Amino acid sequence: MIRKMKTNILITLCLLVASVFSVQAQQTAVYKGKAFVEDYDLFMQNDSAFFQATICVTDIPLVKYHTLTITPVLCSGSESLELAPIVLQGGNKDKYYRRAAQLSKGEKAIQSAYVVWKNEPKKIQVVKYKKTLLSQPWMEDARLVLKGTYTRYHGEKAEKYSFEPFLNIADHYSVLLKEKEIKSTTIVKDTKEINTAEIVHVKEVAKTAEKNANAKEKDFAKSAKEIEKEAKAKSKATARAIKAAKENQEIVRKAAIRDAKAKNKAAAKAAKVAEKEAKAKAKEAAKAAKKSKK
Repeated sequence: MIRKMKTNILITLCLLVASVFSVQAQQTAVYKGKAFVEDYDLFMQNDSAFFQATICVTDIPLVKYHTLTITPVLCSGSESLELAPIVLQGGNKDKYYRRAAQLSKGEKAIQSAYVVWKNEPKKIQVVKYKKTLLSQPWMEDARLVLKGTYTRYHGEKAEKYSFEPFLNIADHYSVLLKEKEIKSTTIVKDTKEINTAEIVHVKEVAKTAEKNANAKEKDFAKSAKEIEKEAKAKSKATARAIKAAKENQEIVRKAAIRDAKAKNKAAAKAAKVAEKEAKAKAKEAAKAAKKSKK
């Protein structure tokens, strides 16, 4: 059974963060940021469920040592399934994470994340999320929600996010563009034109990475072809050298045979001359002997 669900959902993200702690009371401040699901698909085939979504975040205020975790959740009734989270980090936290990752000492909690990024609130950061899951009956009616957790420097978690859906995607993009003053372009969705941001940080990075990968692949292919070409050329040169050596060997062999035949012929001729001379001498000797008897 194959079932597809697709929707355009926008979510305004309100994070309640504890800003002042005391023994008697706790005050909270509202962090305003936007996280929205541009679209998502979930379809099942045999024992597998294929999930993909485009999740965008922007305008997230994040202290340089703090972390924002956004977790996609598939839910239906009392059933739910949390997927690998999207992790945004403050500038200093991200530097520490990258350095630790290079030393193979990355935090285990972050290693399970779908992606870990440095937070860039002035840009729209886009995640192309894809996951293959084990199909379960309740997934037929599942919907996608996002939940988030704000973590401070020492790992202390603040209150979780509350979400409020945007019902009109075009209105949301209009507000977003006014706030960001980003040059816009046009994207066609369901035969309706919607204004959205032209410069998307992650898409640019992905395109650059893909371009570099393609360039490296071409260089490797070119190098492989050149190596193969050189090998073939060397092989041909070796074959020519072997052929020339064989030809020279044959020439020397034939010359040796000709010389041997010539020497044999000369020796046979000399033998005949010697034999003829010997016969002549024997004949003269016989004549001389006959005369002496008379």
